[in-house]
Amino acid sequence: MTTMTTPTPPNQNAKKTILFLGATGGVALSALRRSLAAGHTCIALCRTPANLTAQLDHTTWSNLHIIQGDAHDASTLHACLRTPATEDGKEGGRVVDTIVSSLGAKPTWKGISDAHVCEKGMVALLEALRRRRAEDGDGDGDGDAARGKKVVVPRLVAVTSTGISDVARDVPLPLMMLYRALLHTPHADKKAMEGLAVAAGKAGEVEWTFVRGSLYTNGPETEGLVRVGVEDPVKGVVEKEAMGYTISREDVGKWVFEECLEGDGRQWVGKAAILTY
Repeated sequence: MTTMTTPTPPNQNAKKTILFLGATGGVALSALRRSLAAGHTCIALCRTPANLTAQLDHTTWSNLHIIQGDAHDASTLHACLRTPATEDGKEGGRVVDTIVSSLGAKPTWKGISDAHVCEKGMVALLEALRRRRAEDGDGDGDGDAARGKKVVVPRLVAVTSTGISDVARDVPLPLMMLYRALLHTPHADKKAMEGLAVAAGKAGEVEWTFVRGSLYTNGPETEGLVRVGVEDPVKGVVEKEAMGYTISREDVGKWVFEECLEGDGRQWVGKAAILTY
């Protein structure tokens, strides 16, 4: 007999444990810095930790836990999904509250470094979550669910891109032409990633939010310039339109922190947020 589990909503004022994938990139790095400063426990999975420590003084933050490994390896991700023990001796081991995934391929002289980096990362993450869920118990006689406890369903904040919607065009036509000419492969990868997350959401494995920025830049954060559109990819409805050309990675990371990490963020569950200037 299978017992249905229900998500346990986080306390809006409680400190969270957040797993960052792709933390050396601009969006995740921006959100990571802000999360550390706010006192949240942050786990950063990095293939090359030096790439992160070169941008972030890890000795300053006792709430930062850097793990070396590959985001395409389900076993590594499985270990990262457990909260670390605290300095005051409290035992860790429960599932993390939120996962921020900002994986992406790098352009090379031969083309995109990995045409399926996002899709493979999502496959591995969902496999790791399933293993973690099986350990906690899913109503089969073992674990928390079988003992009547609520099993936490983690939040997933996945950074993707505009120009991949099946519902409506969310970028100006000139930019759409550029996307189709130069970014078809990485956009197909992000679209595949989103599809996997939506399916996992329907199965009750994760609560997802997609953050679709327009053309990303390395500009600074701004005040009052970011416009936010809202799409429901499951219902196929655009709830609020926002169409533009660019957005800085710093501003996207700031929005992720303020809207999805620092607060409750439930209004963004099952939604795609379109961020642009």
